[in-house]
Amino acid sequence: MTDSKARRILFRKIESDLLNADQSLINGEIDGRHAAQTALVNLLGNLDGLGIKSTALIALLDALIDLDQGTVTPILEPTTFANRHPERSMVGQIKGAALFTVELLQRQGSSEEDALRQVASVLESAGYPFKARKADQPAWKIVRNWKDRLSKLPHDAPEKDGMRRFSLEAARRL
Repeated sequence: MTDSKARRILFRKIESDLLNADQSLINGEIDGRHAAQTALVNLLGNLDGLGIKSTALIALLDALIDLDQGTVTPILEPTTFANRHPERSMVGQIKGAALFTVELLQRQGSSEEDALRQVASVLESAGYPFKARKADQPAWKIVRNWKDRLSKLPHDAPEKDGMRRFSLEAARRL
């Protein structure tokens, strides 16, 4: 087998391993950190087959493993600065859970507007910082905008992940 052909086979294997890790995450079989660990382990093994060593990727994998054991290594510590905005993925998770709740309320007979109003009311009472494009835009219309934009988001958007996680947890409890 030629060196070029062996490299093509290894690159296909890398692609296949990454797609499998992504699919496990999408299906809810593993969480994001474990999907990343799986992808990194496979990637590092395949890169080793190509004669490539990546100290940075090894350090990242070690940091993820340490995190599972309760130790946050410097590579995974967030940069601190004053007035830090909420983490985008956390905001996305909140939006996803809110949209799932809207969907659930509608399935139970609420109108769309009523479901949006109920969810917005709960978020407001919990102190969620709604940011409206227009100063006088009510919170329930902002939630409706989230719902309208949901289908345009990529499959791995935090909002969609929030809906998946919330719906999987709800299904397990039934």
